[in-house]
Amino acid sequence: MISINETSESSRALRTGVRLALLAGVLTTATSCAADQPAAQLPTESSTTTQSAPTPLPTPEQASPSTPADSVDEGDQRAAVAAAEDVVSALVSHTSYDAWWAALSEQLTPAGEMAFEYTDPAVIPARRVVDGATLISAPDGTSARVQVPTDAAPYVVTLIRQDVHSPWLADRIEPVERAVR
Repeated sequence: MISINETSESSRALRTGVRLALLAGVLTTATSCAADQPAAQLPTESSTTTQSAPTPLPTPEQASPSTPADSVDEGDQRAAVAAAEDVVSALVSHTSYDAWWAALSEQLTPAGEMAFEYTDPAVIPARRVVDGATLISAPDGTSARVQVPTDAAPYVVTLIRQDVHSPWLADRIEPVERAVR
């Protein structure tokens, strides 16, 4: 026959064992979760130095007008058309990749660079820009769309700039039939 004291001690031991097993499971789970997380890093002398990150250019949808649309002057419009003609001229120049990329990349936004970085210039059907680039739209002083004719097909160039004092950069260059309207 089992006494009441033996039963209580057995229950207590069982409860203690269950608690220890649960605690071990929780600790194992917490340890494995912590292993998946990157360790916190203490600041070092070099990481505490204040450095200003470059300001990313806005996308055409994010470009905020620095001036009202009706005050975009004719000089800015001419500059947008000239920038679009220059970037398409660089795009269609059939030189070595290195020379092509050097001339083109300096006229592109980071998104434009990503779009053309691995392009083989030999696959671009156009060979030259022909006269007659036209401004499609310039809703504000920081974004514009220009159509640039080439000997193969016209291209639509979407230009943006950080503010009205910054240079125009091409964010997109697309054949007219594929251009987003």
